[in-house]
Amino acid sequence: MRYFNIKNYENLPIDEKTGLYKLGNGNMVQIIKKTDNHGFVERIQIKNTAYLTYNEYHFNNSIKKNGNIFYTSSFGIWKEYDEQGKLIKETNWDKPYKISIDDVVAKIKEKYNINLENREEKGSLNRYLSSQLNNQPIYVAHLAIKDEPYKMKYVLIDGTTGDILYETEFYKKGGGKNPFSEYLKSLKK
Repeated sequence: MRYFNIKNYENLPIDEKTGLYKLGNGNMVQIIKKTDNHGFVERIQIKNTAYLTYNEYHFNNSIKKNGNIFYTSSFGIWKEYDEQGKLIKETNWDKPYKISIDDVVAKIKEKYNINLENREEKGSLNRYLSSQLNNQPIYVAHLAIKDEPYKMKYVLIDGTTGDILYETEFYKKGGGKNPFSEYLKSLKK
């Protein structure tokens, strides 16, 4: 059974820019202290990527749940454990999506020349089941426009077919229309 041990972090260097612990392999770790709701939480940011591993622990420091995140979206199989370390639940976050995160990353790279796996390219990718679209699985990509630092490209992708459903540009700091609302309006025409 896996346990959290704060002593594993005591001698690690701390990144001056982020305040996160730096591991020898270049990964960065955020430690969230115990609260009334949970024990420690480890968020391990994989070096130079948008991937992270999430580990949450019980108050006795045994593993409670773990899984992987891409930007803010859970993916793959997440596992939950009781305080004795017995596996009690598995959730497959990929199940509703016929198109994988890797497929969408490749599509964005090919069509827009932006590598979403690299955070330095100033994009992001999220996915969810849209209640406004009968729980249709969708991906939403926000892509930097290279010569316009305050503008982003919004790309809505069908999580079942991989088709681009809607594409527009918007300004990062207010003043514009919500791209998803605009897509919904376009369906009514």
